[in-house]
Amino acid sequence: MVHQDTLDIVVLGASFAGLSVAHNLLRNVFPYLQTFDGAPKYRVVLVSPSSHLYWNIAAPRALVSAELVPFDQMFSPVIKGFENYSPEEFLFAQGTAGLIDTAQRKVSITLPVKPNMEDTGYHEPIVSTTTEKITTKTKDSRTKSLIYHALIIATGSSTDSPLLSLHGAHENTLAALKDFHKRLRNADSIVIVGGGASGVETAGQLAAYFNGTPSKPVLALLGLRNKAVDLPARKPKAITLVSGHDRLLPKLAPKFGLEAEAKLRRNNVHVLHNVRMVAATEAAAAATATGQKMACCHLSNETTMAADLFVACTGVKPNTSFLPSALVDAAGYVETHPSTLRAEQAGPRVYAVGDCAAYSRKRTADVYDAVPVLLHNLRNDLLLHNLRNDLLAHELRLQYPPAGEGTGLQDRLEQLVDKHFSPNPDGALLLPCTKWGGVGTLFNFRVPGALVYLLKGRDYRVGKAKGVVERGNNPYGMAE
Repeated sequence: MVHQDTLDIVVLGASFAGLSVAHNLLRNVFPYLQTFDGAPKYRVVLVSPSSHLYWNIAAPRALVSAELVPFDQMFSPVIKGFENYSPEEFLFAQGTAGLIDTAQRKVSITLPVKPNMEDTGYHEPIVSTTTEKITTKTKDSRTKSLIYHALIIATGSSTDSPLLSLHGAHENTLAALKDFHKRLRNADSIVIVGGGASGVETAGQLAAYFNGTPSKPVLALLGLRNKAVDLPARKPKAITLVSGHDRLLPKLAPKFGLEAEAKLRRNNVHVLHNVRMVAATEAAAAATATGQKMACCHLSNETTMAADLFVACTGVKPNTSFLPSALVDAAGYVETHPSTLRAEQAGPRVYAVGDCAAYSRKRTADVYDAVPVLLHNLRNDLLLHNLRNDLLAHELRLQYPPAGEGTGLQDRLEQLVDKHFSPNPDGALLLPCTKWGGVGTLFNFRVPGALVYLLKGRDYRVGKAKGVVERGNNPYGMAE
């Protein structure tokens, strides 16, 4: 049973950012705070619509075939990473964040009525003084209202395509992948819209598998074979990449876009520049000459491009529709102090991290560079709250006797100095878009194609998923 004085630190989102924050709170922040006599008990409440982490790093390859990246490597159960914690320390709730009342410091969570216990590891929320009872209930769901002592918004972002990111429960993405694979077997043509990183990778992976050359024996002998070349030959596809700019990868220096386009063209990818998609529709099988469904992309040049399959790689949107408008910018990203990462408009002890936050450039590095700053500042905020409420004042006056004109308590308060986040301007970007290489940049220098393959393209780092789920590790870090 949760202690009546337990304070809930609610983390919304259980992808890379949310998992890292949750693990570090439990492993580092809470033990530090408990070194002070009289400190309250804390609990992490991790909320996510999906019971599983989706390894979207590998999505461009996973959408080609489940034989390349098996589904059990693409989806990892979140609860497995927290099995060593008691319900008094950690609670996972598969649900969707609803309205946030910043004045009352409440967030509503919509939970499924009958979740799959074995599959999701769902835990029934334990009611304490910080958790209210059910407020509403329907046939398929119920809503609980959580009172948070601190709130971390790590809800991430979503792509237009259900293949490239989660859209609710992981079963939705799994179903989308299976349907795409089924249709891909008989498809003759594929249109990919978006000339950024996702579009280049997706076009490259499809072309490498269907239009590429056979495996190189020397690499096979060295044990460096790419799975994408080990499977039986497939029927070539007519692949078109629609770019809305005059070159691919417009956020990088022109040379990288030119290199990517040259590599794609060698695998028979047709690249169409300076055209944007206005809308996409799907013609029913009965309405087509082949008896198969067809995707129709309506383009800005007043033409319509038809293909058997269509993948939208047109950027991301923040998962913040549940937030009050005062907390987000015009594009829907959570407004935070750019260096402390506090969402100051939401009141004390509220933070945002990862793709949903305005500070982020939507790169993995922006998560793992920011998490230590957030945790340090949150730890200070939690301690400051306790000090100001005299929960630890007696002990601190004994540990820090009066000095000069001030007091030990005042001295301790003055020691709580914020850390400041500064984005790394030279982050890495690795785009495997051929069988044995790709395009990459690191510290503004070109990464050779072979190194792109070794660092990412070989296995899309799926072996790092366990460390992300169980320890909150950086998927591009050295730790397993």
